[in-house]
Amino acid sequence: MSTRSRQKTLNCDLGILVSSQRFIEHVVGICRAAAETGRKAVVFLTGPGVLLVEDLCFPELVATGARITVCEVSFIAYGLSKPIPGLKEKDFTNQMQNAEMLDACTRYVVF
Repeated sequence: MSTRSRQKTLNCDLGILVSSQRFIEHVVGICRAAAETGRKAVVFLTGPGVLLVEDLCFPELVATGARITVCEVSFIAYGLSKPIPGLKEKDFTNQMQNAEMLDACTRYVVF
């Protein structure tokens, strides 16, 4: 699939790059606010941010309806294992996802 056709399917209002274990409550709050106003949010977890899949607040993030993707290289490097409730196999991806999100989303924030 070409990058251009992927961007069309990834079209979103807000991209959120999470490369830290801190601030999950803010990520959840932003995703909730986006959903409440009819906005589409996409979250990409990378580096230490992948550890959030083990955080007690992770189900709250899933419940916001945001599309959540995880850097599989970081996931493996941190010794995590599948399955993760709320994530499907296709949600484990690579840094290309981050590049596409940056290009496709109207706004982009980093935690």
